[in-house]
Amino acid sequence: MHRTFRKVQYAFLRITTYSKFENTIMLWINGFLFATLPVGTIPEYILSSETKKWLIYFYGITLILLVIERIFWDQYHKKRWAGVVEVISNYVNVYTLYRLFRVTMDISENMMLVGLILVILYYVSFMAFCIWYEYRGKKERRVTKYMIYMIVIVGMPAVLIAYFTDNEFFYGIGILICAMFFSLKVIPYWLMLDTPYRRNLIKEFGPKDIEKSAIFVSKKKGEN
Repeated sequence: MHRTFRKVQYAFLRITTYSKFENTIMLWINGFLFATLPVGTIPEYILSSETKKWLIYFYGITLILLVIERIFWDQYHKKRWAGVVEVISNYVNVYTLYRLFRVTMDISENMMLVGLILVILYYVSFMAFCIWYEYRGKKERRVTKYMIYMIVIVGMPAVLIAYFTDNEFFYGIGILICAMFFSLKVIPYWLMLDTPYRRNLIKEFGPKDIEKSAIFVSKKKGEN
């Protein structure tokens, strides 16, 4: 079972590869939050002035670092610590956006906690079904497919209804559905880092020796 869990982790690892796209996304998010926090009116009970001040410092510093990464991308992205700024920003952004949604949607703390629990349950359930299918050796994974389809089938109409009716309830449903979908990438985001755990997963489940690949064998036959 432990090996099955690691194999599923490897599958998630393949969608969390460090790239210019990840750097660009984080640049936009951090830039937006850095520009928004100083001018936004956020109640003290949601985000204290001290916490807000440190978040502004954080986004200012990370924004500079992200720009430097992009400028020196060719040299930087090969380094062992590449992606650290993006990973840290990712998890801090979850906290910041969680707080900001309370302001924009005027949602109670209890309702926000319920939404957070639902998102975590969705992610854990998705992982559990992936592990179960992998353990049983099943190629057709209907439940996990339905879990993805459900997001699209329920999410798209909710967003459209919210847009045309300006109804906060449907806005909340739409945001919850989007959070569930993005949890599949946001929660295991740390897997993009070049850690011993990641390297071991690639070594165990990744492409094997090139001499055993069909391309290499075909090339050798051609030379003969």
